Amino acid sequence: LSSGINAEYGGESFSRRYVCDDDCDCMGCEDETECEDGSGVTQVKVGDFSAKLHLKHKGGKYGMMSKYVPEYVVGYAAYAVQWTYWCILRGGVFDGSCW
Repeated sequence: LSSGINAEYGGESFSRRYVCDDDCDCMGCEDETECEDGSGVTQVKVGDFSAKLHLKHKGGKYGMMSKYVPEYVVGYAAYAVQWTYWCILRGGVFDGSCW
């Protein structure tokens, strides 16, 4: 952590007031990892990804406040169920409404 008004983590620079404010202010949530009374940080490192679908994703590190992990798990699970129902079971994938 640099001294002065700005803080820097992983090449990202922002105001020091955002450090330990119980909110992620950079991609990997590094501004919250060293806080003693915080709610915790969940970080995931993702490697490079490519597929024959001409899709490529550069790996990186992503983070979020641990208190939000259950919300994201439930939200993405609900989205997957809805997508499966509308796009596969109801045939939306065939009429182009799912892309």
